[in-house]
Amino acid sequence: MFKTNSGLPFRSPERSRRAKEGQTLMEVLVVVTLLGLIAIPFITALNQLNLKHKSLAIAAQANLLALQNLEVVTNIAQSTPDWSIIPRPSTPTDYAPLSAAHHWQFQAPITTPVSVGPYQTKLTIQPICRNSSGELLPYTPGCPVTSGSRAIEVISTATWLWQNQPKSTQIRTIFTDISRLAT
Repeated sequence: MFKTNSGLPFRSPERSRRAKEGQTLMEVLVVVTLLGLIAIPFITALNQLNLKHKSLAIAAQANLLALQNLEVVTNIAQSTPDWSIIPRPSTPTDYAPLSAAHHWQFQAPITTPVSVGPYQTKLTIQPICRNSSGELLPYTPGCPVTSGSRAIEVISTATWLWQNQPKSTQIRTIFTDISRLAT
């Protein structure tokens, strides 16, 4: 840079022309590289959030499916006060709810879960054991099961594959005739 008589810096005509023409290729490459390095973590985080959202949405749908199966069992229990169509196996047994002639019933014991879209569902019905005080206990082989008991545990399970890994959700509940237990 040269100084003029007035004391102001003098810019060469070549430099002024280059400033008017734009940036050099090197400057553009540096800026693009820096922006790329800044953007990569944000893009990675957004991708992970998207996968988590999909995973939660699929799990929520599976949970809803398991709840629907329990609702079917509740409807069956309420529609037949004597529980005549509710199976009471002596060991845990898998069933599938089946709608026939506008009435819900249990499909015979199944060996493979029922497919509902990408999900596999089943209802496991097992007896409830009682200790010497009459308290209800989870089923274990050899536990004392009261014969004719109207107490069963129902486990509704929905399974699916997520990124080639099996996932599942289970909802457990106990159905019992409280008034009968009180006597």
